[in-house]
Amino acid sequence: MGEQIDSSGFTAATAHQPLIPPPVPVRAPFPNVTEDINKDARIVYNYHRMNIPLFNDLSSPSPLSETGSTAIFTLCSLDIRVAHRAASLFVFNPNHYSHLIFSGKVGALTAGLFNNRPEAEVFAEIATSPPYNIPHDRVIIEPEATNTGENVRFTYKLLQQRGLLDGSGVDGIKISRFVLVQKPYMERRTYATFVKQWPGNGEIGKGVEFTVTSPQLEWEEYPDKENPRELVISIMVGDLVRIREYPARGYQIEQDIPEEVWEAGQRLIKAGFGGHLP
Repeated sequence: MGEQIDSSGFTAATAHQPLIPPPVPVRAPFPNVTEDINKDARIVYNYHRMNIPLFNDLSSPSPLSETGSTAIFTLCSLDIRVAHRAASLFVFNPNHYSHLIFSGKVGALTAGLFNNRPEAEVFAEIATSPPYNIPHDRVIIEPEATNTGENVRFTYKLLQQRGLLDGSGVDGIKISRFVLVQKPYMERRTYATFVKQWPGNGEIGKGVEFTVTSPQLEWEEYPDKENPRELVISIMVGDLVRIREYPARGYQIEQDIPEEVWEAGQRLIKAGFGGHLP
């Protein structure tokens, strides 16, 4: 039996891949990134990726299920492949997801990149345009968040205002599960931040279920023109330090960092990739 294809032409395989632009071909490290540096970067990148499975019951619940609906919650950035990942997941099974959420203002890395438009607006435009054509009434834009914590808190507040967390809204939809979509090297921080800052998590009956995913790209595939290797390494190293330091500040839950990963990050800092440290 051949692979199942829905009416939009999307398959189970394409739902797990960025559709536009096409996958970035594997290429050699930039000249000023040695193989040792590239090896350490791969270690850190793979640590940040959590490889958490998506919910495996894509046929249920439906958006109006008594147990609550599932929404895709996209944390926006400079990498539009994240928008394509989120949109492709949605169109593969549109009856499963009630909403596609985009959160993000203009950040340090996107200032001037999208003509100073909020990241969430740019990502939403991708989702509502061909080949996805997701209806505007299924898309929610949160255009004020400037960091991961704000992504979580501001989106919670917006959904609460619309009655989408308790089912009191016009459509009676209650969102009880999220598929969080981020850059590959931001999966772990997104997970740790969501657990800590989504109101009600840890309280019986008040939290939500969630999983985290990202464009399905290995380290050698990830860097491209808009996400150059040197910049990505610097950001990843900064996020590794944040994973260690931010729990003490109350920003996220603690995450174990294997010694091999921490040492790789320290070598990268010594090599000059410390431009995005907290």
